[in-house]
Amino acid sequence: MSKRLSRKEIKHDIREDQVRVGIEAIFDWVSQNARVVAAIGAGVLVLVLAVIGIRYFLEQRHDEASEALGRAIAAAQAPVVEEGAEPDRTMAPSFPSEQTKRARARELLEGVIEDYGNTVAADVAKVYLARILYEQGQADEARRLWSEFLEEHPGHMLAASVRVNLLEQDRAAGKTEAVVEELRASLDSKEPGLPADVLLYELGRSLEELDRADEARDTYRRLADEYPDSPYAREAQAKLQELGPTSA
Repeated sequence: MSKRLSRKEIKHDIREDQVRVGIEAIFDWVSQNARVVAAIGAGVLVLVLAVIGIRYFLEQRHDEASEALGRAIAAAQAPVVEEGAEPDRTMAPSFPSEQTKRARARELLEGVIEDYGNTVAADVAKVYLARILYEQGQADEARRLWSEFLEEHPGHMLAASVRVNLLEQDRAAGKTEAVVEELRASLDSKEPGLPADVLLYELGRSLEELDRADEARDTYRRLADEYPDSPYAREAQAKLQELGPTSA
């Protein structure tokens, strides 16, 4: 019975075939255009082959980095169970305690950063590592990693989550008034950095924290009215019920 190849092995074989076909095409062209090659020099052929080799190496490195990142994120998001924990599972682990989960996730995330530096996978690993560091009391280092990610990847799919993390950090540091001003400025900005419904939700939360219930109520009502399909709309409605009628 023939061995069934894994998805990784299939991708590897496909890439090897692509490289082999490309090299064969170059040599076919060289054999048919010997005079041209003689005129431009063999160095050009060497350069072309080097480019093919580098491209293949980078694609392979990208796949390896993505797989390592996937394992690290799986650990970071794994459940904590009282019995039957399986911490050694690759893509669906579970852990007996939050402490062991964080330790394993941190180990894997730091491994991605060390082994695949200067890749997007490494940068994403820093986002998840920053959350662990923040939860372990290293707020300054977490902020540095989050801020660097936003500078390098402002349009990344994780950018919005990182911005919310920074808002949470500022509120926890007692800078809620500044957060309110920032959120209101973002709502009026042409490039807010966050969707309007997220800005309104975070603004409502911040106003609640400052005991400015009427302003928070108005903010939640605006969110519910203007963005009824938002995932935050139901939460806004619940907040309105919780806050009760406007004080007179």
